[in-house]
Amino acid sequence: WTAGVVWSPMPELDFSLAWYDIDMPNQTQSLSVNQILQDEYDCRLGLDQDPGSQFCADTIARVVRSGADNHIASVHGGYVNIGMERTNGLDAAANYRLETGVGTFRFAANYTWVNSHERKDAPDAALVDMLAINSGYDIPRNKFNASIGWERSAWDATLYASRLGKIPTDENYWYQDWDEDYLPDVGAYLPATWRYNASVGYKVNDRARLSLVGNNL
Repeated sequence: WTAGVVWSPMPELDFSLAWYDIDMPNQTQSLSVNQILQDEYDCRLGLDQDPGSQFCADTIARVVRSGADNHIASVHGGYVNIGMERTNGLDAAANYRLETGVGTFRFAANYTWVNSHERKDAPDAALVDMLAINSGYDIPRNKFNASIGWERSAWDATLYASRLGKIPTDENYWYQDWDEDYLPDVGAYLPATWRYNASVGYKVNDRARLSLVGNNL
């Protein structure tokens, strides 16, 4: 469900603010090799998982080991019906239109803040905080994008910018808070990143349009 408000103090300007709460039971989702290995590790050692659960039995069966050293021979992925996934957070947006003698300018900005994002890979599996540093997921807690558009007669142009908040580094995927002697070789998080795109277009007629697009400027 979502709930929010929209405020438009003038025809060319509007603001919106919404809270979302999404619960997705019985999803079909692909399992990554990294996630399978992490779950197998947790199940074998009884770390945040019940070794006697059906989830652990299925997970351990996906990792085939061989030899005297019990090395990994293969990992079987595939699609599974996960127990559930749920998330909630805040969305905010603003839009403004400016009419000038050289054309119409449109300004837009959107911001998302994720309060929580959790999942269970099976009804009897442990609940995973997907925002945790060692969860194996790289979900940013916040996202932002903004654009400036211009239109005049048959011409138009847009400059778009997007920002992804910080995410855990790969090194921290293997970090476990019970191992006090382990120190990652790199920073805990990759810093937030910005990306910019731009486009210019010309409408030849109702059936033809020319455009030039540049990504990751």
